[in-house]
Amino acid sequence: MGFLLNISENRLRILAASAGTTLPKYWILSSRTPPPITKYAIERLLQSDDGPDDTKIPSLTAPIVELEVDSVMIEHRGALFVIGSTGEGLLMAESVLDILKAIFDTLEIKGTPMFIARSVARRQVLGFPVTQAYRQMPLLGKRARRLYETVYGAEEYEHFCDDNQHIHGVPRPDPSHDVDEDDEGEEIEDGGDESSIDKEDKANRIRAAQQPMFRHKPEHDVESIFWVLFFTLIQANPSQTTKEVDNVSRSFYNQTLRYFRQHQIRDHAVCDGREFVLLSSKDEIKSMLHPELGSLAGMLIAMICQIAPEYGHLSGVLDPLHLHEAMRRILLNQIAKMEGNPIPLQPGNPRPGPQVHDAQPSSSV
Repeated sequence: MGFLLNISENRLRILAASAGTTLPKYWILSSRTPPPITKYAIERLLQSDDGPDDTKIPSLTAPIVELEVDSVMIEHRGALFVIGSTGEGLLMAESVLDILKAIFDTLEIKGTPMFIARSVARRQVLGFPVTQAYRQMPLLGKRARRLYETVYGAEEYEHFCDDNQHIHGVPRPDPSHDVDEDDEGEEIEDGGDESSIDKEDKANRIRAAQQPMFRHKPEHDVESIFWVLFFTLIQANPSQTTKEVDNVSRSFYNQTLRYFRQHQIRDHAVCDGREFVLLSSKDEIKSMLHPELGSLAGMLIAMICQIAPEYGHLSGVLDPLHLHEAMRRILLNQIAKMEGNPIPLQPGNPRPGPQVHDAQPSSSV
């Protein structure tokens, strides 16, 4: 899988030298003038025939302020926080931590994702029951929050946090009131009281009948990035590993690879074969991973809880980056935990899986 972050460590060192500093562990790249200068834009300029033009890259000559957060050095230039990754394909990563940093970078620079979101593949808003379990914005642990607030500020952290009445900044759905006036007071057949489950089911059916119009949103790109991360992690092969002997785990892994490799984009498809991942338990997710990566199951479940719902059914105006914020918080929590234990991998040597001969190639997975 050639999912590239198009700037190498050597390129970053060139940029660092031009700015008169050494290469820090974390990078923040930004521009004070539109369009935003990202790693992609800088890479294109560096590869141009004329070479880099400092007048086109104002951030190269911007003042550099180094901040220390728990002995982690970062370079602070403004709004865009990019954790230094090497520009290699994800399956060439030397550790799980490198993969997570690369995915974090992808969220920040909004690169073109490889794996299409479910609703984009169907070209319609998702229906139920996947949309029922909305989760609030994740909170950060102590160390991750310190790093976050150093870069973005405490105000931004609080801006995205939810209270008990809100989901990602908009009112939490209330099934008991989510009905049309024509349906209010409708009696159920047995003449008894309508239970809360019945009310939620009724509200779901009414909302499904009033399907919102589909339009592409930034949250769809975040879902695509999740699929890239998930597909990469289940193939990740630790460098210090023993032979896998759990046949049940191998079965889960092989089945998951088949679903991904055979996935095709079809107009208004009734179902998406990848959705079984979103309905899996933590133990089932753990079974899809290499045994030595089982500790990542909790992170993946936290991500699934955020990307599985269809936010198009919520009332109110969502912040365009609401799901981006949720995903980067989950990543930061995990990255903060793994700084001393990156889980080294075998670059370019993924876990072996089943051969798929009957799947037709698709434009995206």
